Amino acid sequence: MKVKHWTALAVAALVVGGSASGIGIARAHGGGPGTGTAPQKAFYVDITKVRPNKVRIERRASPGSFVNKCGDNKEKHRNSDNHIAAPGVVNAAQHQHDHVGNLTTNGRSTDRSLLRGGTTCVTGDKSSYLWPVLRDLTRDGDDAGRPGGGKDGNLGAILDGKVTLLFRGNRFQQVVAAPQGLRMTTGDAKPGENGPANVRVSWTCRGFEDRTTAKYPVCPRGRGVVRLLEYPSCWDGRSLDSANHRDHVRFPDTSGRCPRNTVAIPQLDMTVEYAVPAKATVAQGFALDGFPQENHRPDSDHGFVHLLMNRTQMGDVVRCVNSGRTC
Repeated sequence: MKVKHWTALAVAALVVGGSASGIGIARAHGGGPGTGTAPQKAFYVDITKVRPNKVRIERRASPGSFVNKCGDNKEKHRNSDNHIAAPGVVNAAQHQHDHVGNLTTNGRSTDRSLLRGGTTCVTGDKSSYLWPVLRDLTRDGDDAGRPGGGKDGNLGAILDGKVTLLFRGNRFQQVVAAPQGLRMTTGDAKPGENGPANVRVSWTCRGFEDRTTAKYPVCPRGRGVVRLLEYPSCWDGRSLDSANHRDHVRFPDTSGRCPRNTVAIPQLDMTVEYAVPAKATVAQGFALDGFPQENHRPDSDHGFVHLLMNRTQMGDVVRCVNSGRTC
């Protein structure tokens, strides 16, 4: 799939979709451990009925882009841990994550252990990139009896996706190097519990990149389901993490400008495309893994990144983005 630069403006328009989309912000119904509660029909929309809403990208001060080639998780590196949000806790997420980059990521991971691990990234980048899996609910999965799978209400066969990790620049300033060890999150795994404040959701279909939605898109036959996870890119210049994993690195405002007392770092856009089988598309039978109480809401999409690029690797990204090249 050709990479599209969807802007913060386009994604921000979907943040309010917690109510405008019909998903709502009240606590989701059902979904207790092991129940396998099906997602609601209101969580889906025919992509051909969504109006084009993509915001045109203005010229950037750092107009280049760098694709970090880290594969599509052919290694099936998955677990239900989260070493950033809940270090040391087994099955803390209660749902399965796909991983690319570092091959050793689990709930006990640290900077030191990850730097000793292998990686799927062509450049040798040891960073850890993780996000919840998408499942075909019309087929049985192989983890129906396991924590993070069926025991936590996540049933169905996990779908493989085509992953693109793209770093891009800032509209108003050139970017500086992100520090090794920086931890970031995007989205909110519990919007039914927490409300829409931190929701960052963007779904579409291949060939319909001029429009995005906060719901699961029902795509025409042969068109892949696409999700975009856009990460914050305005760093406070000091901290590698914060208590909520958000305060130290923020999103640009709707104009693309970083908040005062922050500096622009390369912005990561992670795109995953899935070939959802026709049966699952017709039945509206595909959904994210999630916490049991969230009932597989599409606006619970989220991701985590533990950046461990060394100085040379990050320098290559910065130079490419600032010089306006496509790397």
